[in-house]
Amino acid sequence: LQPHYEKVAKLFNGPNAAHPGRILMARVDCASKVNVDLCSRFSVDHYPFLLWGPPPKFANTKWDRKQEKSDIKLIDDGRTAERLLMWINKQLESSFTLDDKKYENENMLPNSTSDPKQVVQAIYDVEEATAHALQIILEHKMIKADTRDSLIRFLQILVAHHPSKRYEGALLNL
Repeated sequence: LQPHYEKVAKLFNGPNAAHPGRILMARVDCASKVNVDLCSRFSVDHYPFLLWGPPPKFANTKWDRKQEKSDIKLIDDGRTAERLLMWINKQLESSFTLDDKKYENENMLPNSTSDPKQVVQAIYDVEEATAHALQIILEHKMIKADTRDSLIRFLQILVAHHPSKRYEGALLNL
């Protein structure tokens, strides 16, 4: 089923996305040891397991399908790319199609100004993701003699380009 989901994801994610930024689609491999906590937090019990909701809810919530009211929904009708996209269209009251292409004159569109709350939330999300990634690296003892130099170069790039300067000192001290 993965190719079906990738077809839909390519509409919204990636350099050639027809509708970039409208929906963030992410894939998590629950068979991987590093994702066990995440998968149990969302009660993953079968594959594929598709969830829908606002990104901040995934970062800060534990989800249980028995909850009456939740901002996170289980997508139960997404076995094909067509059905998944139909489900998404229903949620957003939109009319995306699998044939949608990237708008060629995209650079001619007016730039929209960002909502300050969204910018703050995005920076917080990046901070959370950075902290989680570092936690995984340290907990699983992924720093070895042969990977140390690459990790240091990665951290230097991260420090230089991280949107939050709060991490600068912490990352440099690693």
